[in-house]
Amino acid sequence: MIRSLLLVCLLLPHAAFATARILPLGDSLTAQGEARQLLYDKLTAAGYDFEFVGSVGASPLLHEGHGGFTIGPDQSEPGNLADNIGRWIPDARPDIILLLVGNNDYNGKKGVDPATAPERMAKLLQHITALAPQATVLVASVLKIGFVDDYAGALNRALPDIVAKQKAVGGRVVFVDLHREVDLRKGAPPYNGPDSDYVDGTHLNASGAQKLADGWFAHLQPLLTAKP
Repeated sequence: MIRSLLLVCLLLPHAAFATARILPLGDSLTAQGEARQLLYDKLTAAGYDFEFVGSVGASPLLHEGHGGFTIGPDQSEPGNLADNIGRWIPDARPDIILLLVGNNDYNGKKGVDPATAPERMAKLLQHITALAPQATVLVASVLKIGFVDDYAGALNRALPDIVAKQKAVGGRVVFVDLHREVDLRKGAPPYNGPDSDYVDGTHLNASGAQKLADGWFAHLQPLLTAKP
């Protein structure tokens, strides 16, 4: 009986038993815990076999979200993704990466040129796929903010082509247009009232966090399997 069970386990695909390791990677919109908690709850309720990974936070809501971080490389404070993923990604060993970054590349940070954001994003994505060639990278567009209608517009318009070029050379990458799909309500200035999905025009309140969690959930579903 034991030998038969072992034989079945060897013959079945490894993925059937693997818990998907999901790495949320980005800036403060990733660091904010509410959307991640809601996403965790939705995935758990749906019966998917997964875990969040990263060096920040506490299990089960680990992540690699860092407030104020840019795409990089640059000299801005407090830091950028490009200078750190060489350590974070190998340590996390992700199967899926949720990449949401670029907001801080357009908010006037000293030493950060918004005009080079698409080029820097392309290089970041190349680096990510080299570090984790078997991982699927969901590359999100920059979310809407309350203050500027076309915020990070140049990067968002470039992302489909950036992702397509990386996919053409074998990258396991998917463009996720959260800017369009996550329909955040601006409300009235200063964009923090009951008619808004923000706490400050950029970061999300409970209703905005729910919309972000729903957006990620829709794109994660095809990549996950149910717990055995």
